[in-house]
Amino acid sequence: MKVDQVEVLNFQNQRVFAILSRDILCLFEDLKVVHDINFNKLKNNLPEECAAVVDISNYLDEASFSHLRKRILDKINSAKRDLDFSVNDIF
Repeated sequence: MKVDQVEVLNFQNQRVFAILSRDILCLFEDLKVVHDINFNKLKNNLPEECAAVVDISNYLDEASFSHLRKRILDKINSAKRDLDFSVNDIF
């Protein structure tokens, strides 16, 4: 019985973390889209000579986005590992 309970709990944890991970990454991607839209509006509504300043001030460029996306996944995976250890300690 103990093994079945652990397996069910681990399965549910994996399912919930998969859904949570997907939802968090979707929200982060939505944030990137909104950010890009607004930076493009800014760039398009300023004089051409300001374009370089707008580009420099873009704090969520592809490199930053990739770095933060990786950090989000690392935090999610770390929390999942911590929960898996806790479940195994309980049973």
